[in-house]
Amino acid sequence: MKEKHKTLQLCTIWAVRIVLGLAVIIITTSFIYIKTDTAQNKIRTVVDETAHGYVEYERASLVILPRPGLVLHQVNIDVPQGNTVAIESARIHPKFFSLLTGKIKIARVKLGKPDIILNILPALDKKKPEEISLTAAEIINNISSFTDTMRRVTPGIILVSDKGRLILREDGRDIIDIKDLRGRLALAKNDVSLRIRGDVEKWGRLSLAGRFHARDNSLFVTGLSALFGHSSVSRLSGSLNFDETSHIEFTCEKTVFILDEIYEKLKSFEAMRELLSAVDDLHGRVVFTHFNLFGPLLQPEKWNIEAQGRVEGVGINTRMLPTPLRISRAEIQATVKDIELSNVRASLFDTSFRGYINIERDGEGIKSLSSVTSGEVGRESLDWFKGKLNIPPEEVIRAPVNMTDTKINWEKGKKISAVTSAQIRNGPELFIDLHRDTRELSLNQLLVKDAESEAEVKLRYSKNDIALSFKGNITQNTLNSIFEKTSFRRGWVKGDMRVHVNLDQYGKTQAQGFFEGTNFLIPLPIKESLIVHHASLKAKNSNVVDIKSGTLKWGENEIALKGNITALRDGFRLDLNLIIEDNINIGNIIEYISQQEDRPPDIKQPPEDSTKPPSIWGVMRIKAPSLTWGRYIATPGIGDVIIRRRSVRINIKDAFLCGVSIPGSVTVGRNDVRFEFKPNITGQELEQSINCFLKKDSRITGIFDLNMVINSRAQAEELVKSMQGRVNFSAKEGTIYRFPLIAKIFAVLNVTELLRGQLPDMATEGFNYNSFKVRGDISDGIFVIEEAILDGRTMQLVGRGNMNIDTNKINMTVLVAPFKTVDFLVSRIPVVRYILGGTLISIPVKVTGDYSDPTIVVLSPTAVGEGLIEMMKRTLLLPVKIIEPVIPNKTNQNRK
Repeated sequence: MKEKHKTLQLCTIWAVRIVLGLAVIIITTSFIYIKTDTAQNKIRTVVDETAHGYVEYERASLVILPRPGLVLHQVNIDVPQGNTVAIESARIHPKFFSLLTGKIKIARVKLGKPDIILNILPALDKKKPEEISLTAAEIINNISSFTDTMRRVTPGIILVSDKGRLILREDGRDIIDIKDLRGRLALAKNDVSLRIRGDVEKWGRLSLAGRFHARDNSLFVTGLSALFGHSSVSRLSGSLNFDETSHIEFTCEKTVFILDEIYEKLKSFEAMRELLSAVDDLHGRVVFTHFNLFGPLLQPEKWNIEAQGRVEGVGINTRMLPTPLRISRAEIQATVKDIELSNVRASLFDTSFRGYINIERDGEGIKSLSSVTSGEVGRESLDWFKGKLNIPPEEVIRAPVNMTDTKINWEKGKKISAVTSAQIRNGPELFIDLHRDTRELSLNQLLVKDAESEAEVKLRYSKNDIALSFKGNITQNTLNSIFEKTSFRRGWVKGDMRVHVNLDQYGKTQAQGFFEGTNFLIPLPIKESLIVHHASLKAKNSNVVDIKSGTLKWGENEIALKGNITALRDGFRLDLNLIIEDNINIGNIIEYISQQEDRPPDIKQPPEDSTKPPSIWGVMRIKAPSLTWGRYIATPGIGDVIIRRRSVRINIKDAFLCGVSIPGSVTVGRNDVRFEFKPNITGQELEQSINCFLKKDSRITGIFDLNMVINSRAQAEELVKSMQGRVNFSAKEGTIYRFPLIAKIFAVLNVTELLRGQLPDMATEGFNYNSFKVRGDISDGIFVIEEAILDGRTMQLVGRGNMNIDTNKINMTVLVAPFKTVDFLVSRIPVVRYILGGTLISIPVKVTGDYSDPTIVVLSPTAVGEGLIEMMKRTLLLPVKIIEPVIPNKTNQNRK
């Protein structure tokens, strides 16, 4: 037995040795054979026949471990439409048992570092729907044909990808780039099982698994699940059909969107940055527990969508709000046409609300919105609204405010309505019912009620009329309980008054009842609101409202008024008496009226049959302490403001400017401003008036008369340049102590060889004069000085020229006759003895430049006109001889 056992053991060892030897020989032979041209050609032929010539590779080799197989190196797969598939290596592993039967069946193919580029079909928007369906159907049929062929040739094949890359490209741009792509595709009997994982650029890690199959122009998906970051899609199934009635149908059991993750990913795309620019932060979860989509594939506007889910812990931080809007929870039910949010719990600042919101859509966007909410508005929220609306601190509502059953209904282009009940803590109850549609705005009811007060306000504003009513009373205590800050200045209102304004025929306007109140505010569509300290109105079922008394504040102006307003056919006539406690600024009035005229028209032009705005005309008799225009102040300010349909005229009856009476008028029209003043004074002290007018360092005494007419018509900024008029000024028996123009002339002549030290020192002794006359016309803002005569006790000055009133630039020629220095002149110039024959010497000078600091130049006698000489002769009643004195260092002197 032992010998038989040894013999059997020996045979077994040799058998194993023989098998291993044969295996080594076969493997060695195979490795040698695979490198021959014959083997390479045979393998290439088989690959071409199997892949129908779409696959090319560089060379083939064998691999033993971890399992035997054939390796194709540097594989390229030719895919139509410009798509490419490049594979570093493809390992093909046959089924082991098929080798025993002499047949080769592929069990597994492993792709090493595949690089896949797929181009999305270009210009789909330019194709007809049937062309798109045909193209897609061809692709589906090609995929179906390919998988059927693979099932016949290699049933049950498994395709594995490792460290690959997939790029989806459109018009040369990379839309999706998946790196480190690892996948598994298993070809089953009826479908394809696909599982992939990879890193998507800008999106992070992505994993996807599901089953697919193509049949009869349709692509079917079963049990598809995807995970991108922490967001996920679970158990999605459906189909894409590309036959004559192309349609899409998908159902998903659960979808989870993590908003902060998706927001950050979307923000990395340039195309989304502008859309998301107003959102600084977004976080929370949106979970859909059911999602169903079906409809015509190429007509998304006709898709039907049914979704159910919930919102959890959503926060939206936007630049429009200083704090995030937080939605702690909400349930969602949505279709293509309707989105319903129920059991909403949300907060903003310290305001929280709960309720229901329904949004309806159509093909153009949101069609309507309705909501029913309740909540509490806190202090921070009211402070924010205060800042946004520029509400004065004393007008901020007391917090908190409890809002109950706030109902809002909005229909695009049709109507909006809001109804709410509010309770201010330790304050009154409020009820508001507001409605607006294409025809009218209606405040159906505003009710204020507490233990002391009960008042109701109603308003209707339509194309044809305005109806306003107030009934009841609101006490000071009630008003103080409404607002955060109590104030002794807050008043009360009471009355029972109704006003109906007919906008087609204003003369049919009717008012009935009385209204009285103190210390309330009326907002105006301009910068300043109107504060009413006291008002008492009364109407007797007529078109006239009597203002029994009223005290108002508009800006800095305190106004007391009394009078009436009458409705007539085209508008309203005012007949008012106003006493204004502060200055009236004419410049501001001109600016405001001009701004109203220059305001561009509304982009939305009114229809041709729209109501014409009312005309306002009438008279307001005004008394004010002063009037200002620019740097000039006139006191007092008594006159009439006459309002016409196309202009406003201010008639100034009693006003004094620098002690000079200035009766006149200012008219502000649609296109220009006009004024006319007639300053007139007789026997007035000059010193105060000239300092006031010139606003310069001047001091001249004397008694003066002024008769003047000035007028202009132009745009406000061009009034001075367009000024016309006539000036007659005369003064007598005075002394000039400071006057820049005269002082500068004396300074130049005082250094000449003839007059050095002979002229008076104005700073100490002054320049005494007998008379001072100026006469001339104003033309286009230029004062043309026909005659300027200063008859001094020691010398005579006469001049002609002009002065630009707008720029203060002067251009004059002046003759100076120092007749008290005759003896001195004769002794210095004996050659001109004829002066003793009755002829007086005069020296010509040129005055140019700024009036306050002119340039003085001594002229040649030939530069003086005959008119100026004749003026001097008429003044002195003596012949005049013009001379040119010698000035030391004349060049330097001329530079002064």
